[in-house]
Amino acid sequence: MAELATSHSQSHHSPHFPPIVVNRPSRRCRFPIRVVVFNAKGGARVEAIVARLRRPPLANADLILLCEAGWRVRHSARREFAREVADAMGMSFAFGAVWGVPTGPGEPVSRFIGNAILSAEPLQEVRVIPTPRYPRRDFAHLPGAPNGVIAAISIDGIPLLVAVAHLESRAGPEFRARQVRTIAEALPADGPAVIGGDLNTTTIEIGAYRIPIGVARSIPLKRRRRHQPRSHEPLFDALEEYGFDFEGANVPEQPTFTFAKLVPRFLRPKLDWIALREMEAVPGSAAVVAAQSSAWSTRFSDHDFVTCQIRLR
Repeated sequence: MAELATSHSQSHHSPHFPPIVVNRPSRRCRFPIRVVVFNAKGGARVEAIVARLRRPPLANADLILLCEAGWRVRHSARREFAREVADAMGMSFAFGAVWGVPTGPGEPVSRFIGNAILSAEPLQEVRVIPTPRYPRRDFAHLPGAPNGVIAAISIDGIPLLVAVAHLESRAGPEFRARQVRTIAEALPADGPAVIGGDLNTTTIEIGAYRIPIGVARSIPLKRRRRHQPRSHEPLFDALEEYGFDFEGANVPEQPTFTFAKLVPRFLRPKLDWIALREMEAVPGSAAVVAAQSSAWSTRFSDHDFVTCQIRLR
């Protein structure tokens, strides 16, 4: 097992951090492969999340794309969430810090919230791609910047590009389209590729206010708009321009986010997505899986898992 990059010694004012990459031997995967996308909200309950990942339909995932993965922060119970999940699943991983959490004046930043790619195959050409930064008041004091993590893997000798993105929840649809274009433009122009993550397709601009205000504004939105944001979010058109599509890889009209399990499903929005280029989803493999161990247990994230199996088109 080789750790390619683990240092985060930049000053507090550095806008970007290098990725942390740990590779393990190949599992010799073959198509179709299973992809899972999950916004972990820090990931404090590592064992519960790993247990859910080991149960169908998430079991035996070959790619796990994580958003809001905590690294030694309070929201991850001071644990290195992406690393611990990768260790438990026997997978390679690349972690890209988005925001650093300073520990004291003059001290190197060693606590982060970021995105990660976990893979059953070794990760190559790992890059962190900065995206436009929205002027959020709550993050103004934090070093870092929004980004996507990009890597290449090989499946049965066929190269596959992989990217994970967490788009801005407070910004409007046009801003999110700019962010996703930045990531798509960083990819080679052709070849099989998958982009997944929390795309925050709220269809509105919440603004630089506290979240409850944005939630109150979103409640009057029609159910169709919450569950079918396509016509209100130009990021879908932007990805299509770069050869990506969403057909089959996502469960139509199935919401993926809630503040609590008591919130009725018709009030929950669809925020998490998988997009494919030169690939297709295995029919019937797409699923949304609740972020809880059972119907009676507490949730371990405000986002659900989304998953599908993919193969070459």
